[in-house]
Amino acid sequence: MIGTRRRRACRQPTAIARQERTAHMRRPDSNRRTLDPGRSATRPRTPRTPGVCGTSVARALPSVLAHDVWPLSDPREGRRLGLRYNKAVTPSQEVNPPALTKLWEQRWPECPPFAHWLRGHYPDRWVRFHSLPGSKRYADNESEYGIVLGRHYTVLSELGPGTVLLVVTSEWTESPATTPQRWPRRAEVAPSARHWQTLLEDPEEDPEYRVYTQLYAETIPWRPDAIDVLLRAVADDELANVILAPTDLRWLYHPYDGGADVILPTQEQRDALKAQHRDWLSQQSSGL
Repeated sequence: MIGTRRRRACRQPTAIARQERTAHMRRPDSNRRTLDPGRSATRPRTPRTPGVCGTSVARALPSVLAHDVWPLSDPREGRRLGLRYNKAVTPSQEVNPPALTKLWEQRWPECPPFAHWLRGHYPDRWVRFHSLPGSKRYADNESEYGIVLGRHYTVLSELGPGTVLLVVTSEWTESPATTPQRWPRRAEVAPSARHWQTLLEDPEEDPEYRVYTQLYAETIPWRPDAIDVLLRAVADDELANVILAPTDLRWLYHPYDGGADVILPTQEQRDALKAQHRDWLSQQSSGL
């Protein structure tokens, strides 16, 4: 069945997928990394409203973390969104999945947490940076891995996640159940992550070919080098649909094998960040 799905995807590539494949200089076919069968589920498609498995949540907005989301960059922003300081819970730094869902719906109402959809839904707040000179996609040695990590950490530090970084990783299954998993590398890289929610990217797809996206979330103390393993796994095409963000979700950072998509709160902030790293931008008019 997996082979059939992959052949089907190859016969009907979307325009976005074609852009993705040609946006970077790729390795020769003999050296190109082999995709895990589950990767086909992460390829961009025409955005649709996804099916969310589970009970819908109310619009009241508690803290994302089990203890709080403070400090925000501006406490008034927290009050505007309805965030509240929960003094009754110990500061364990554990993700509260229902609260995280509510906050996502408040911050990013036009797009569910599919990382590869974000740029399509927020084009005026999106910028893409390439991770190696000349838009080379994959690192071949430690020096190039150093450049990849350096660019990621430079942008993340400028965005300012605060003391805690939210890390969202993904797994794929053939049913709403979280097991059996088809991409075990995620559990190796983020073993402490907590299941957040289950999404169905294309509810209209033939049930025989459906693939469910299982989202996992965790928070980690932020510092440069804190996510080296995760970023290298992404750079090597071992992980996909990764989202990094501050705990208030005011911006989103989606690393992929070849660079990163950044979604900023405003177009002005996007333009300012884009101007700081012009040498890392695509030479294509599409920005890919």
